[in-house]
Amino acid sequence: GIKGEAFGGRLTFSLDHWQMNRTGAVQNFLLNGVSQGQNVTYGTEIVLQGAESHGFEFNAFGAITDRLSIIANYTRMYTSQQNTQDPSNPGDLTALQFAPIWNYNGFAKYTIPIAKDQGLDLKAGVNGIGPFWGQFTLSTGAAVLYVPHSQKNIDAGIGYQWHRYYFDFMVTNLGNDPFLITRDQPPRSYRFSVSARF
Repeated sequence: GIKGEAFGGRLTFSLDHWQMNRTGAVQNFLLNGVSQGQNVTYGTEIVLQGAESHGFEFNAFGAITDRLSIIANYTRMYTSQQNTQDPSNPGDLTALQFAPIWNYNGFAKYTIPIAKDQGLDLKAGVNGIGPFWGQFTLSTGAAVLYVPHSQKNIDAGIGYQWHRYYFDFMVTNLGNDPFLITRDQPPRSYRFSVSARF
């Protein structure tokens, strides 16, 4: 990858490509069962097929101007796993579970000076994920779910600096949108805090 600086060194950015390969393996599991009316524990072997993940990632953080600062990230990921026990068949690949195709997040803060030791901050952020595979467990066994659409959520807030005190108000998940990957995104929430510098 590469890493650099911009805007007189105020902003740092990086761009990298990565790849991870997992070879096939045999995993031993202990299971409970019944043999001739007796409860027994026995071992079994399960073949874990090989998998591959690769993609690229872009990161940037710092200040564009003396008033505007940002944090941003974008990741594009390609993942696949062998679907059968025939590793000689490269075309028999499935998407890796819990693996979004892409994701991004960005957050910006703009400061408006008011007077000495006083200022107003406007803040907003957005994050999202692309289509992904998920796995969940039912009473009848595991099931695989494909979510074909992208999901996002937006945060916004305002902060006020008054001498040594800072008042911060944030609204998270502004659109009250569902956001599901391996957990649920909480519904819209409001946060207010006061901090002091000594």
